[in-house]
Amino acid sequence: MPEPHANLPKRRDLTDLAAIIKGKESASTSWTETAELTSLSKNAAGFFLPRPCTAGRLLSLMLPMPNHLRCYDHDKKLYRMWGLVQHCYESAEDENDGYHIGVAFVGREAPESYYRNPVQSYRIVGLGKDGLWRIDEFETAFVARRNLRYWVSIEASIFLLDKDLKTIADDEVRSENISKTGVSLFSNLRVKVGDRMKFASKRPAFSTIAVVKNRRIGPDDRTRIHLEFVDSDFPVTEIET
Repeated sequence: MPEPHANLPKRRDLTDLAAIIKGKESASTSWTETAELTSLSKNAAGFFLPRPCTAGRLLSLMLPMPNHLRCYDHDKKLYRMWGLVQHCYESAEDENDGYHIGVAFVGREAPESYYRNPVQSYRIVGLGKDGLWRIDEFETAFVARRNLRYWVSIEASIFLLDKDLKTIADDEVRSENISKTGVSLFSNLRVKVGDRMKFASKRPAFSTIAVVKNRRIGPDDRTRIHLEFVDSDFPVTEIET
């Protein structure tokens, strides 16, 4: 099963790729923008817009998706996909005024509830067999986290530590998502809440002690470990896109 951003093209490969983005503010109010892509994979994309978008809302995208990243419509020029807004933050780059938006691809069709209420909030509940994210209605509006989560797949090493901070087990892993203060990663390493671990990545270069906050099996039957970084913040500005 593909990882988020596992097929991420280099930025130079995206310079000619633009998407038509459509969103709704109410049943009668909609907007359309054209945006250059900053990142792209089979199940996620990033782009800049001159307007903010609410996390948890659905957007419609039309783009000339590279054929090897498509789940369907391989013979069509444009690829239509619905994306769930995962983050929206004001750009700090001089050449990009506006907001950087990250969406998770959820399929060719929007849920029926979207047509009843286009400002319905949704959340990710797992990864489908086709590699696209599965979503469900969220009863309340999305509440922004203190630190943004980036749905990127980063290679890393984790080390389970004993009370003397000596390694007793280790694993080579990939992240599901990451923020300044923590990470969700795929690993079958046997750990329990409260265990101390070392987390280390090469790109970007980062190493810290972390504490296990949760270990669970997701709807896609994959085991995830959630770590909270203890003594350092992850350099999210150095994430490769």
